Amino acid sequence: MKSNEPFLSMELSEHSALLPGISLASALPENIGSISDITCRTEVIISADGTGNNANALSLCRKNSVETLYLRVESSSGFAAAERILAGVSGEFRVIAEVPAVSRISELHSLRALTENGVEALITRPLFSCEEYHDFVERAALAGITAPISAGVMVLTDEAQAERLINAGAALPEKLLRFIVKYRTSPEALRDAGIAFANEQIVTLLSGGVDRIHFYGVDSDYIAGKISSLVSGILV
Repeated sequence: MKSNEPFLSMELSEHSALLPGISLASALPENIGSISDITCRTEVIISADGTGNNANALSLCRKNSVETLYLRVESSSGFAAAERILAGVSGEFRVIAEVPAVSRISELHSLRALTENGVEALITRPLFSCEEYHDFVERAALAGITAPISAGVMVLTDEAQAERLINAGAALPEKLLRFIVKYRTSPEALRDAGIAFANEQIVTLLSGGVDRIHFYGVDSDYIAGKISSLVSGILV
């Protein structure tokens, strides 16, 4: 990666393709095959919310010589579990954490503790507002967090994804909600509207000086191709 290029990462599923310019790819334990033969740095996702078999995930990491763990913290209630996981793998793996864009002082202190105990970089849960990302980065800096923070960009392509995010506390912008309502009976149109919204967000982030982006939801060759066209053009 050239020094003036952004740091791009993404989560891979069994059906997704690696986007151009990606420096780090993550996958759930059941999809470890999707990262076993790619050339960029790879990591396996383990959860701090009590779901999944973390012992199995760690075993897969060791078996496949994966050096980096992707620690998924879906809400602030998972910070304590994340601390325990960090203590159990101390010195064995590099760790990157996916975290919510918390705002309370106590939550920011818990987040800072993660970075002081082994987490080398942070990735936000999917955000749909560039301002929300910038506000979080500012809060983190004021709390003494110095780890780099990637903006999490979700390619939202169906109504079920939106419902899961809303139930998890995500704030979807009015523009995106209008897309979902307008195209809910046309899956292809909704998919393309979601891709267009993500592309607009990517351009806004990069043009605004953000140099770290993590992609969620690139789970088909079609979506990968559409995002690739944009990313390739920007990175040329």
